[in-house]
Amino acid sequence: MGKIIDLGGNGNTGGGEATTDASLLTTGTLADSRLSSNIARTTYVDQKVAEFVDSAPETLNTLNELADALGDDPNFATTVATQIGSKAPLASPAFTGTVTGITKAMVGLTNVDDTSDATKNSATATLTNKRITKRVQYLTSTASLTPAINNYDQINISAQTQGLTINSHSGTPTDGQELVFRIKDNGTSQTVTWNAVFRAGTNIALPTSTTISKTMYVQVMWHNADAKWDLVGLTSGF
Repeated sequence: MGKIIDLGGNGNTGGGEATTDASLLTTGTLADSRLSSNIARTTYVDQKVAEFVDSAPETLNTLNELADALGDDPNFATTVATQIGSKAPLASPAFTGTVTGITKAMVGLTNVDDTSDATKNSATATLTNKRITKRVQYLTSTASLTPAINNYDQINISAQTQGLTINSHSGTPTDGQELVFRIKDNGTSQTVTWNAVFRAGTNIALPTSTTISKTMYVQVMWHNADAKWDLVGLTSGF
């Protein structure tokens, strides 16, 4: 702190000069209460200032003000507590205004793309060396199926035990979106009924039953203008 604490005079009444009287000290022991008290105070102040700097660093002017307060205030312990308490970090600081002049390079984010998600989602992008994993729903058997086309690209039925009705989809399809059904019965041929939203062309028809113990693939594509799932592929016998 740079503050010299007056330890009192050589006598018992104090005189403003630091004592050098060897009689005040014994071997390893502080015999004079004034000397002991002042040294203890110095140690205490140094400790509290160090804690203050570590826990709530402030400007040099603030530290100087604290030093002056400690030197002039006989109740320095209370002063220390008050100063430290008033400079403690805020639990939930609030910031207003706009921070300017900070670049990504300053905080080590040079290679980070800070384009907003809204911009990215609408922007044209080219995927290179990327694999698109199909979203597949797995079923064993069901009497009624409503394709959740927002969640799945393919629906697999592994052992159909009853007649199957395929309903209109849930969700919002996009033009050209594809949907694949992979259907296998349990060893007994089962009927398949399609909602009117599914349509076939003139060259292949929608299947109306399964082939015993064989896997069948039915591929449809969404025709947005007609609001139909058009049959574009059918194969079976696997």
